[in-house]
Amino acid sequence: MSAPGGDEGPAYRDRTRALSFGDDAEAYDRARPGYPAAVYDAVFALAGPRPAVVELGAGTGKATVELALRGASILAIEPSAGMARVLRRNAAPYPDVRVIESDFEHWDQADARADLVLSAQAWHWIDPLAGLPKVRRLLQGGGALAFWWNRPRRFLGDLWEEIVAAYREHAPELAPLAAPGAAWATTTATIRGIEASGLFTAPELRIFEWENRQTAQQYADWARSLSAHRSLEPEALERLMAALVSVIDRAGGELNAGYQTDLVTARVAR
Repeated sequence: MSAPGGDEGPAYRDRTRALSFGDDAEAYDRARPGYPAAVYDAVFALAGPRPAVVELGAGTGKATVELALRGASILAIEPSAGMARVLRRNAAPYPDVRVIESDFEHWDQADARADLVLSAQAWHWIDPLAGLPKVRRLLQGGGALAFWWNRPRRFLGDLWEEIVAAYREHAPELAPLAAPGAAWATTTATIRGIEASGLFTAPELRIFEWENRQTAQQYADWARSLSAHRSLEPEALERLMAALVSVIDRAGGELNAGYQTDLVTARVAR
């Protein structure tokens, strides 16, 4: 399905919006899904076994924990105090994870080096003009970058049409924009930025399609965690969430939410 109101736009200029997820990091951690195993398989094929990883915008550790389980050592950078608190808790069982509370642009990388610099669901919050040269410095010995995002995909039928109607009534500014399989603005902008930097090889885009079964409340909690929804006035947001739950409950109380994960990778240019 195509998400009404996904995390699109020149987001890195809006620091308030970027840090807003930490206002309720526990809810974010519960509501956001992880990423398919095929994404990690592709990333580790790129980086090799037991890579040294710098993760940008690690959030509550959705990717961090899976990377640690697969043998990576990770320096996880997260600017939000609320998100970093949950990240430290989730990563506590893994001694090869170190958490730095900072934005990437102002982080003093000193002598830090990495085999892989990655960002799961967060690169669009980083200024690429400052960020890409810094990524390149982290990869001085060679290596690769990997940036990815979960993108909701449209599903067909009456349920989707009723969901769209709920948005049109309660939040028309968040009406769905992307068609199934369409390139998302942040994905294409990331590819163009890597190409323009001249610091890396031609970026490769791989798309992984998957499904996540959700109850009505789980779907509403996921929608509530998106930054565009968080920008609504509280009363409007609650009306929209109630309408979404009502629509899905009338259809049986559950749906198979379709996703795609856009994975952008590139290696250091020689």
